[in-house]
Amino acid sequence: MPVLLDQLIDSGLEGIEAYHRIHSEAVQKYYVDLAQEKSLFVTGGSDCHGPYQSSADEEFFPSLMGTIQLPDIHSRRFLERVLN
Repeated sequence: MPVLLDQLIDSGLEGIEAYHRIHSEAVQKYYVDLAQEKSLFVTGGSDCHGPYQSSADEEFFPSLMGTIQLPDIHSRRFLERVLN
C-alpha cells in the first residue's frame, strides 16, 4: 500500500473512492479489498467534470453523468454505519 494512503488511514480517513471512471476492474477490486481490510467506506464517483484524456497514454474517457454505479452493498454498509 502506498505510504501516503497508509498515513491518511492512520490520520482518520474513513472512505475510499473505489469506483471511478479511470479505474480498471483490478484497481476497483484492490480498493474494495483494501476498504474491507481497513474498515473504510467504499464510494464511487458521483460528480462529472466532463471528458478526460490521459496525458500519459492519450486514453480518452468520455465521463458521462450516471455511468459510475456504486453497488448497493456499499450504500447499505454506509447507511448502517452512519445511522447506528
